[in-house]
Amino acid sequence: KRIQGNERHEEKTLFLGTITKYKIEEDSLKIYNLNDSTWNSQKIVSITADTMTLQKNESTFFKYSKTNYRIDDSEHFDEIIISSSGCYGTCPNNDISINKNGQVIYFGDEYNTVNGYYKSKVSSAIFSKLEIDFKKANIKNLQDLYSANWTDDETVSVTFIKDNKVVKTICDYGRQAPTEFCWAYTSARYLYQKIHLDTISNNLNYSPFKDALLKFDGMVCELSQSEGFYLWTLLLSSNETNKTFTGKYFIVNSWRREKKGVKTDGQLFQFTANDGTTKTYDLGFNFIKANGLDKKLRSKNQYD
Repeated sequence: KRIQGNERHEEKTLFLGTITKYKIEEDSLKIYNLNDSTWNSQKIVSITADTMTLQKNESTFFKYSKTNYRIDDSEHFDEIIISSSGCYGTCPNNDISINKNGQVIYFGDEYNTVNGYYKSKVSSAIFSKLEIDFKKANIKNLQDLYSANWTDDETVSVTFIKDNKVVKTICDYGRQAPTEFCWAYTSARYLYQKIHLDTISNNLNYSPFKDALLKFDGMVCELSQSEGFYLWTLLLSSNETNKTFTGKYFIVNSWRREKKGVKTDGQLFQFTANDGTTKTYDLGFNFIKANGLDKKLRSKNQYD
């Protein structure tokens, strides 16, 4: 549901959920519309044990069949991150991370019902349902990128984490991914609207990585928004250190236009404030090596 504001930046999207009431009256199926509190009615043509056919008008029919999903019970993740890029219009721009222990980190940038930095806690059952919803899309066989043939739409990126490693990242521009995958990330990206949120401080004084580039000796590697948010949340919970290091890599938050960038050797990350002072954080492991980013570097000219 779109919530209009006096100004463009005040517009918001309210997620009404995926569950509603229904009833059968005479020969019609009626579904309660949560958006305008009315009942939408369609004529029932036939019903069997697993299939239903509805008639919208004289020439339009819809057939619905029950799907039996094959869920891989051995496939589990430690964390799932969902990021939405925003668009040329007023698409919500946010990031949310949910781990298997129920810990939630949320950042709302614009066109959300809540903007800012927050944390929360959800039950393990909520994470399990989220994981199952994604697994219905057969994650292993999904493409890394789905893209519409139009412009100015949003990109939703989803990253799956296991043992501090990125298992898979899927980017969907313009809702071209399989339906089950879209269903799963739509519920997940709006989870923040259903839970209690507590504010947190951005002690890094650096925005979550978006359209971030890893740079090394004229070579670059692009991080998806969800991968960048994963790295940012790891750094947010890391300890500050006085260790010195030789930073071979730089991470540049190009969309935010933070000019200083972040110097790193993969484990230690040095942030430079506008006044020139620096803070260094120890991640505890080499993020670049663990995720093979050093092998994904390519020449800047090739990247352009």
